[in-house]
Amino acid sequence: MTLAEQMQSMMDELKAIKHLNRSLKIDIDSEVTIDGARKIANLVSMIDNLRIPDIVVAFEEVSSVNDFSNEQSGLA
Repeated sequence: MTLAEQMQSMMDELKAIKHLNRSLKIDIDSEVTIDGARKIANLVSMIDNLRIPDIVVAFEEVSSVNDFSNEQSGLA
């Protein structure tokens, strides 16, 4: 799976968590029910299983590259 696919999967999971959280807030505002408790359990499970891709960024010394100047150092 490419990094872009991993990021898209993570964003989809975050959207699902956000929607479930909104639904849960509506249910819990009036009273706590068994259905509300199940939604809480599902929300916790979704958060626990959220896959966040490892993003590794490496910086090289700019002066070793002829096309860049020191003013551009640190740009990713």
